[in-house]
Amino acid sequence: MYKIKAAIAAALAVIICCMTIVDNTDRYKNAAATEIEEQISEYEQKLQEIEQKENELNNQLANTADSIENEQERQKILDEQIQNTYDKIAAMQAYISDLEVEIADLDTQIRNAEDSIEKRQVEIDKGIEDFGKRLRAMYISGEEGYAGVILDSRDFYDTLMRVELVKRVAGYDNEIIENLIDLKKQQEAEKEALEIKQSEITDTMHEYSSELSDLQEEKDNLQTLYEESTKSLEELEQWQNEYLAQQQQLNADKNDVSDTLSDLEQQKLEEERQAEFERQQQLLLEQMEQERLEQEQNNSNSDLANEGVNDVDDDSQTGGSQENNDEDNSSGNVNTSAGETYSGSLDPVLDMARSMVGGSYVWGAATPTASDCSGLTMQCYAKIGISLPHKASMQASYGRAVNYSEMKPGDLIFYGGTSYSSIYHVAIYVGNGMIIHAESTRTGIVISNSDTVAKYNHITVIKRLVE
Repeated sequence: MYKIKAAIAAALAVIICCMTIVDNTDRYKNAAATEIEEQISEYEQKLQEIEQKENELNNQLANTADSIENEQERQKILDEQIQNTYDKIAAMQAYISDLEVEIADLDTQIRNAEDSIEKRQVEIDKGIEDFGKRLRAMYISGEEGYAGVILDSRDFYDTLMRVELVKRVAGYDNEIIENLIDLKKQQEAEKEALEIKQSEITDTMHEYSSELSDLQEEKDNLQTLYEESTKSLEELEQWQNEYLAQQQQLNADKNDVSDTLSDLEQQKLEEERQAEFERQQQLLLEQMEQERLEQEQNNSNSDLANEGVNDVDDDSQTGGSQENNDEDNSSGNVNTSAGETYSGSLDPVLDMARSMVGGSYVWGAATPTASDCSGLTMQCYAKIGISLPHKASMQASYGRAVNYSEMKPGDLIFYGGTSYSSIYHVAIYVGNGMIIHAESTRTGIVISNSDTVAKYNHITVIKRLVE
């Protein structure tokens, strides 16, 4: 009887121990499952946030791509406008260059006409002087003009001879003087016509120079817009690159989170499978234990009627203890998881010189519409940041001397004697054998052929300020 009670107590102890182990195992599993679910929830939230950022970034990338495309289209239009403006400027400059040549040729014709008029005047003066000499000779000889010569004749035949002589001399004098005067008047009229034509062409050139200035301003404005567009495009492309880098990082983060989430979900699934396996195993153990207890109960009842009950009880107890130990060990082995030299374009210098053509010569002045010779060159070179003194002889000390055959647009030509101190005039060479200079109060600021001016004025030195 005592042995039966002991067996029942041992069985109860085993059951309680198994239930305790199962309860602790369930608590551990529940805690582990809760932790995994929290991690899964956390990573799902991260994944949702990444996907939201990814959508926002995709929208930004799409907007940036549209902005880049619009800016590129705008640049294309600006580039076409700039090219058209360049073409207009080139055509305008070519036409102005032709006008400059024509003005310079007219200037040469005017100078030649002036020289011819001066020569004709000398001939007229000489003819008048010769006529006066003849009159004085007749006066000294006692004759009073042509009438005295006729009245002093000796006879009728002598009178006829003298009348014919007087007619011829007087006619010859008159014809020579009148021809000279008529030629002078003709040349003066031609000179005046040339000056009028030169003035008209100069006015035309001023109009085109004004239009050229407007085109240059339009070109500069377009260039500014193009540069701003380029800067905006660069910023947009930089943003696009940054967005792409962020997108790449987001993709990497998304992959990492997705992989981690997948691992956690796989881990949860495996643990759920393991838990189900262990639950089934526990049910099997409990069933086996129940069957064992029932068997022991049956054996105990049978032993009461047999004399070898103690042996049976000992064997049964021993076998039962070993089985319980095996089950305990089996239950205890469950696995759990846990830049003073200027370099650049001389266009501003030459453009300034051309814009001043037609202006007035005013000694000591230096304005775009009125200037003397050194004031003109001073203003031109000020456009590129070179400060020249307001005196031609002092300007001659600047730059490098070059030969007449080596002249390039922008070179300064100084006129005078053999020394710098003798310099009295300066002009700026604009190419194609032409110069622009503030010549005199009579002519003002004009375009001339350099050869023509050099014919009447000695060149002291030619200086190049910009290499």
